[in-house]
Amino acid sequence: MITKKLWKRMIAMALIIVMAIVMAACGKGKEENSGDSIVPGDETKVEAQDPFGAYAETLQVEIGRPIEPGKVGPDGGSHEENAIRTHIKDTLNVEYTYVIEAANSTDYGQQLSLAIAGEELPDIFTIYDRNTLDELVENELVADLTEIYEDYASDDLKAMYDAYNYSVLDRATYGGKLMALPRCSPELESLVWIRQDWVEALGVTVDEDGNNLITREELEELARKFIEADPGESGNPVGFSIIPNITEDADASISVVNNSFGAFNRKWLQGEDGSIYSGSTLPEAKDALAWWADMFQKGILDPQYGTRTWDDIIELMVNGQLGIVFGEMSCPAWMFTNVYAANPDARFNAYALDTGEGYAVTPYYNSVNRWVVARKDYEHPELVLKFANIIRDITGNPNLAEENSVLYEYVVAGTVIDYFDPVTMANYPADDWTSRYIGVRDYLNGDIMREDIRNPRILADIDAVERYQKDPAALSPEELGNYEWCMKGIKTVVELNEQELIRYVSPLYLGNTETMNSKKADLDKLEEETYIKIITGELSVDGFDSFVEEWMEIGGAKIAEELAEKVR
Repeated sequence: MITKKLWKRMIAMALIIVMAIVMAACGKGKEENSGDSIVPGDETKVEAQDPFGAYAETLQVEIGRPIEPGKVGPDGGSHEENAIRTHIKDTLNVEYTYVIEAANSTDYGQQLSLAIAGEELPDIFTIYDRNTLDELVENELVADLTEIYEDYASDDLKAMYDAYNYSVLDRATYGGKLMALPRCSPELESLVWIRQDWVEALGVTVDEDGNNLITREELEELARKFIEADPGESGNPVGFSIIPNITEDADASISVVNNSFGAFNRKWLQGEDGSIYSGSTLPEAKDALAWWADMFQKGILDPQYGTRTWDDIIELMVNGQLGIVFGEMSCPAWMFTNVYAANPDARFNAYALDTGEGYAVTPYYNSVNRWVVARKDYEHPELVLKFANIIRDITGNPNLAEENSVLYEYVVAGTVIDYFDPVTMANYPADDWTSRYIGVRDYLNGDIMREDIRNPRILADIDAVERYQKDPAALSPEELGNYEWCMKGIKTVVELNEQELIRYVSPLYLGNTETMNSKKADLDKLEEETYIKIITGELSVDGFDSFVEEWMEIGGAKIAEELAEKVR
């Protein structure tokens, strides 16, 4: 659990990061290009170790990563030609081509599996699945980055990793060796997003005490009113809906509600007595399923929830059928943009669900969602670190607007930086989301001046807020998304923490076990099917007990034993 003391420590660490950024920005300009090279046959012994050093001759590198088609940079740049490519060429003297491309991480993972099987790996590539990373390390197909990290990681990059209250580097370490560079960003707590313009149109009250918490009873009542009044004039309103993979720890899943019961789907936890257990099998999960079954029976839960896709849920919102959705803090920046485009007056507020004890609870864990590796025999594995240094320097440079206005536009455009990052390694400090809102708040309150703010993301948020205050209609859907992300999503979580109304649990992350590798798919399928049957009424709530027994028998108990051994 993250206590108030720890929360203050995280804020304090943020100040350290800011100082590190400023020092790095001041010192980097004095560095000279070194013309780095690797001694053939020895990936870790290097002749020069400049985190930003250019190669004497242009280095051509083959890269694997997903490429979402049709993305355009703020300057009109494409994946083939953009400001980040130009900056990397000018700084490192490196040019790159994508030899594994796919429109999404799922398709990319399939293509990467084929490349692994055919032993035709790119020089440097991104991994989205921990099992794949385990396989590559086990078969000695990727380079050891341990010494390279120490030699090549910039001071700013190291400060960013060190600032997390747990070691994200552990998520890429095997037998004491760093085998990949993790991409991390602050964990974004899941929230309930509600159409505020509908609330105002109906004259109802949500969160009367203003503490950013609502109860499950309030959620049910509001959904009922949205169905009865149909404020979106759709003719077919829906209370709330969830995606098909309902037990996944994902946005628009059952996780937000289940967390409020104290059930954490597909999270492994350790009890006070040292026992290891899955949140999916807790008695609290049974209570949560009873609530969902009740919502289904009452017609508040979308009758078609089991078939809904992400696109379906967004379409429900665009069509004015759905005004309540479960999601992360950044939902406005990517999930709601189509809603804003179709409904310019649409506005959302974010709330956390009360456990019934006057506070919210949410998992908090290592926020690593991908890894970058170099193949075993690649001559320049240090390039993994240099790419990460470059992107961290761009996103954290306090003087970016003055030094490179085009790159600044890439940063302030939000997630667009990730689309054009050569290996999707846009890392952010542990305090990134809190510092964004706090910076804007302090500026609006007159506590700091604009010229005192050097974080380009905060400046972008301030610009959006000031433009919104002058004329809300002047913001594009994307700009409005960034505004509500900061001033609604982040604001809610920051204020919950300041009021000590949110508590955190820390799931175990110990890597996969032998039984996980062989039985996890079966366990997940059983869980998914059972949960759906209980929610729809095909199976009684008491059927949950039989599910737990079967789940334990086919592998759950064995996994718990294996995890306990890892803990020991």
